[in-house]
Amino acid sequence: MKIKNIFASAIAGVSLLAFVGAASAGTTIYQTGTTSPTMPTADINVWGSSAQFTYWKREAPNYLAAAGCTNGVSGTTADNKNFVQQANCGGNTINFRVSSKASYDGPLAIDGNTTNPFASNTVCSSPYDRPMADASTCSGGVCASASLCVPVTIGASDVLLQDFTQHSTGTLNGPLGGASEVHNFLLNPVTVSSNVVNLCRPLAIPFSFYVNNSVVTTAGPVLNNISSAGAKMIFSGAVKDWSDLPGIATGGTGTTVLSMPPMPINACFRAAGSGTLATLAAFMEPQQLLTTQVSGGTGWHAWFNDGSADMMNCVNGSGTWSGTGAVGFADVDQNLANYPSTTRLSLDSQIPYTPLTQTWTNPFMTIENVYVSQANSTNPLYLDICTYSDQPSTVEANNVYWAAQCNMQYIKQSNFQGWSLNTNYHNSNCN
Repeated sequence: MKIKNIFASAIAGVSLLAFVGAASAGTTIYQTGTTSPTMPTADINVWGSSAQFTYWKREAPNYLAAAGCTNGVSGTTADNKNFVQQANCGGNTINFRVSSKASYDGPLAIDGNTTNPFASNTVCSSPYDRPMADASTCSGGVCASASLCVPVTIGASDVLLQDFTQHSTGTLNGPLGGASEVHNFLLNPVTVSSNVVNLCRPLAIPFSFYVNNSVVTTAGPVLNNISSAGAKMIFSGAVKDWSDLPGIATGGTGTTVLSMPPMPINACFRAAGSGTLATLAAFMEPQQLLTTQVSGGTGWHAWFNDGSADMMNCVNGSGTWSGTGAVGFADVDQNLANYPSTTRLSLDSQIPYTPLTQTWTNPFMTIENVYVSQANSTNPLYLDICTYSDQPSTVEANNVYWAAQCNMQYIKQSNFQGWSLNTNYHNSNCN
């Protein structure tokens, strides 16, 4: 029996108990030996995965307040890819910035990499810098600019660097056009020097599939569930029309099976280098992902998109693009108020709530990675950031899908490898 099956059988009866009772009502002790995290004396700049963008957009103000800072101006750019919280920390003006970009580029920025052709340092003169939100341009929660070049201090990645082996060819913004780009991480692996350290893997993030509301069943309602087999058929290119999918269970119970009327599929992908795409590749095994954009005409299409927001626009429709027949994938907690023509799908008739994430029962999920420089690997500030972001009180209490890594008895060291016992399970700071 495979270890995954053994694991699933062993924990099936206790997963809800783990969710309810795993975190004790203890006290978190930080590097200072107190219950308060380290007060920053320099800016914190997080660059990379959209999941960590979502987490720190919510928690940066809370972390700064817990560290004894007084929060000031904050804001997000109009494209929802950049956030900044400014604060007064012991008389110092500190900026906590976080930006959503493909996961691969965070560690490359920490390393100041200039040899990988996909390192996104074309805007800033220093290879350690990336363009992030400028607090001086923020008003009423909106920032006008993300053009301030600052050194990245945390490279946020959905996956380990060894998991970036995908390749893709397509326009930068999918159906909305842009330059055609070839991303081949099999030929250009994401490698870094010994100056880059994977400091921690604090939280687990599930992903979901999303469809445009034009995708309806023969009974009329918008599709709300997809099977793992069906998703693999779509993103491998085996199925090109919604009517060719096997009967689909609808609703949370999966008791009603409906067919789909004819409609060409518009399959929306992330470009290679995305941690979300790398996680999908692991989910797809042994089937292979499509790698080349298919456009033109009125039939089946496949589109590659630069960021999570671009992916969601591909599904939802944006500008002259209607999104008809579109399906894609992104973090499960996408704010659908921003994408009113989109529906989140359950997978195999299950919604990936925290208990499924804690036990890795959901097959489409990952554990986040925090990359820092060798110098910052012993910096109390960054050690405390790791502690803070691996607590149920900051992860699970405010998100019904995520799990703190300390609440997971078993984890995967790589999405393409098997299980291992989590040595941080229910540690003394898991509160």
